[in-house]
Amino acid sequence: MLAADVFVYITDLAPVFAAVAAVAPPTGRSLFLFSTEADLTAPPASASATPTYRLTGTGRCVHARSYVERLTAEHGFRVVEVERRPIRRNAGEDVIGDLFVLERGGAVA
Repeated sequence: MLAADVFVYITDLAPVFAAVAAVAPPTGRSLFLFSTEADLTAPPASASATPTYRLTGTGRCVHARSYVERLTAEHGFRVVEVERRPIRRNAGEDVIGDLFVLERGGAVA
């Protein structure tokens, strides 16, 4: 599955991860590639407050990398690669995000 610049319109990604995991074949290798807008203002995770997601003034949603990594593990995926980089431009400025490549089953080539 591939979703580029889509998750900025979805707050809670848990149902998305559950749906992708449900359609991933039980055998073989499944890849899940997507981008998220990075929450660059999220405080470090603590026992009382785990960063997840929030709406910004643009009406788009930003997601903490730790939140996506938690969902990854909870739904049986593993991170193959994640890269922080500009994912688009908005009002002449780069918007920083995370590009994820997740895998379920199989071996990395």
